[in-house]
Amino acid sequence: MRDAKTQEEKIRDEKILTIPNLISLFRLLLIPVFIFQFVTAQSQRDMYIAAAILAVSALSDLIDGKIARHFHQITRLGVILDPVADKLTHISAAVCLSMKYPLMYFVTIILILKEGYMLIKGVKSIRSGNSLQKAEWFGKACTVVVFCIFLFLMIVWNINRMISDVLIIVSAAALIFSWISYIKVYKSMS
Repeated sequence: MRDAKTQEEKIRDEKILTIPNLISLFRLLLIPVFIFQFVTAQSQRDMYIAAAILAVSALSDLIDGKIARHFHQITRLGVILDPVADKLTHISAAVCLSMKYPLMYFVTIILILKEGYMLIKGVKSIRSGNSLQKAEWFGKACTVVVFCIFLFLMIVWNINRMISDVLIIVSAAALIFSWISYIKVYKSMS
C-alpha cells in the first residue's frame, strides 16, 4: 500500500470551491462594481462608496491568503486566481483615477508593463517546471503603498494638485522599485 499520492491524484483530489477561491472570485466580481461606481460618481459620497468597494477588495485579499494558509486550502487555482484579482483591481483603479489625475496615466503604463513582465516570467517559470514566484516583501509593500495612495486620492477628491502629483510619483516609484526587485529575483533563478 502506498502512503503518498501521486501528483496526478493530488491534482484530481484538489478542491476548487474553497473559501479562499470564492473570496478571490468575489474580488473579481467587485471590479465592475467598483468601475461603475467610480465612473458614475457625482458627489463626494459616491466617491467614498467607490473607495469603500476598493477597500473591501483589499481587505478580502488579506483574508483569503490567511484562510488559505491557516486551513491548508492553497490550491493551484487559488495561486493563479488571487494575483489575477489583485492585478486587475490595481489596473482598474489606476485607469479610473487617470480620469481625474492625468499623471496617473504614467502609473497605469508602469503597472501594465510590470504586470505584463510578471505574467511572462510566471508562464515561463511554469513551462520550465518551476512553481510560480511567490510574492516577496517588496511586492507586498508596493501593493500596500499603491492601494493606500489610490484610496487616499479617492477619499480626498479635491486635493491640491501638487500633493496629488507627489503621491502619484510615490506610487510610480514603488511600482518601479518592486519591478526592478522582481527582475533581480528572476535573473537569480536563471
